[in-house]
Order: sequence, then C-alpha cells, then structure tokens
Amino acid sequence: MANHYPHKIHKIFKQLLNASQLNISPKLKIVNGRPNDPFAVVALPDGTILLSKLAINLSYKDVSETHGEIRLAFILGHEIAHIVNGDFLPKAFIGTSKYLKILQKNRGKIGRQKEIEADKQGFLYSAMAGYAVD
Repeated sequence: MANHYPHKIHKIFKQLLNASQLNISPKLKIVNGRPNDPFAVVALPDGTILLSKLAINLSYKDVSETHGEIRLAFILGHEIAHIVNGDFLPKAFIGTSKYLKILQKNRGKIGRQKEIEADKQGFLYSAMAGYAVD
C-alpha cells in the first residue's frame, strides 16, 4: 500500500494543511522505518514529518481505502499538532538508543498530556479537512 499511494498520502497531507490554515510549512517524507516497528510519524524541528511505510500499511489494513485515508489524516493531523505545539524529536536521535529513552520519557505524565493534546488537534484538523473522524 505504501509504495502504491504516495501521491494520495501527500494529497491528504496538503488537505490538512490547507484546511487548518496554519502558518507553518511542514514537509512530509515517507521512509522505510524499522521492520516490525510501526512508528507512525516523527515531527522534527525543521518541520519535517517522517511517516513510515509500515504505519501507512497498518492504516489501510483490513479497512476500506476511505477508512485508511481517515486514519492517515488523523495520524498526520496529530503530527502537525506536534509541530504547532513545538513537540519535536531531534533528528540526530532517530534510530539511536537515545531515541528509545526519549520515547520512554514521553510515556510519562507530561509526555502523555502532549500526546492527548496532539490527538485532540489531530481530530480537529482532520475534521476541518473533511474527513469523517467519527
């Protein structure tokens, strides 16, 4: 799925940005990621969002194409929210043991609250772009 639909995924991303009318210009990069590790996306300080092919495949797994697009809209909206809120993961840490430590730290109370807030905003951005988030 990930290899066959990059244009569709970028279209979803652009719809989210246009609908949200935010004053940011993030970039979307689709990456291989790690096998069996569906890290969905990572927001980097330069405004780049990394989306793994496994996350794309899982978004479309066992659902219609429309439902897969809704899932991706939420995931991308969530990461756009991290950029808006300044919740970044330094690029140098990706793929290192520090990356795992940062992820573990974010599972704490403060990190959990940031994730909840990004979820709320991700739903909002998805709905504003016309995706049926219900």
